[in-house]
Amino acid sequence: MLNAKLQITLSEQFSLDLSLDLTEPGLYALFGPSGSGKTTTLRALAGLESSVTGHIKLHGNVLQQNTQQVPPQHRAIGFVSQHEDLLPHLTVRENLLFADKLNHNGKKDHPSIESLIKLMRLEARADARPAQLSRGEQQRTSIARSLLKKPSLLLLDEPFANIDQASRQIIFQYLNGLIKTWGLIIVFVSHDFTDVLSFSDHLLLIEGGRLVGDGSLTHSLGNLHSPLHSGPLSASILLAEKIEFDPKYHLNTGHIGKQRIYFSSASELNTDTCRLLAYARDISISLEIPVKSSILNILTCSIDEIAEHNHYALVKLTLEGHTLISKITTRSLHELNLQPGMQVFAQIKSVAILSA
Repeated sequence: MLNAKLQITLSEQFSLDLSLDLTEPGLYALFGPSGSGKTTTLRALAGLESSVTGHIKLHGNVLQQNTQQVPPQHRAIGFVSQHEDLLPHLTVRENLLFADKLNHNGKKDHPSIESLIKLMRLEARADARPAQLSRGEQQRTSIARSLLKKPSLLLLDEPFANIDQASRQIIFQYLNGLIKTWGLIIVFVSHDFTDVLSFSDHLLLIEGGRLVGDGSLTHSLGNLHSPLHSGPLSASILLAEKIEFDPKYHLNTGHIGKQRIYFSSASELNTDTCRLLAYARDISISLEIPVKSSILNILTCSIDEIAEHNHYALVKLTLEGHTLISKITTRSLHELNLQPGMQVFAQIKSVAILSA
């Protein structure tokens, strides 16, 4: 689907040298520290870095070979920059109309302008110019504009930094639909790891201009030796089913296999399945079922693996076929004498679980 080898030297201090092989449609998160080359990678794929060498092939079409490049406007690629790039003298609707004329390529099933305005919640701002829009409204307009091209590859650089969570979820649900109907590949950059956990299917870890991790999100999170688990971002993803809502307590009940899991939300989710996020620091371990505890989630697990560090330990648990990571002190590890194969009880506060 997308095969690329990118090499570029921007300064004596930084060079990019990485390979990408994205074989399936989906949401790929490009994640790494500031200055690691995330934006440069997106710009190189879009054809906006003239000094890049290597090759890029998208759905069998060669976009670059060595230094020979197909111009950006002739690539089936949508690119949403983190910087404002709307035409300042045109309204939201006029920006979209202008882009639609430029991108007209005979494809009959691209989304309509009015449907995108509605999707992006821009109905009341459709006749406003960019200077009159909030940063979030500008970003939503840019995303809408990129979709008019009906791209095969969509590149999003920090597109949701100023967009509220409810709008993010609506946009990502729509993009997920396009992945299925268009076979769309989406590569997005975000400094908010919650976005990565909530929405991505696949994780591309970049550091110092090099790709240091490449795998499905669940596989990446299940690797205790991944850089993801070296700091406060260590987390797990669970897929809960049969969601029920208790309006009295604003509490949801989901099922993971035969076990129940409780998580809070402001309103009913209106879904049968839900992706849940639990940070490792919020998961404790007990050898016995606690009694008279305020913690509602007491889940029967087995220990799969333990990675011990100087002052903490990561414990990989298996919960009904799902992976759960707990971060505890080495003192707790030793006092409980935790070992792989043991049955234990994982405790997670309902208010600590995030729903995506």
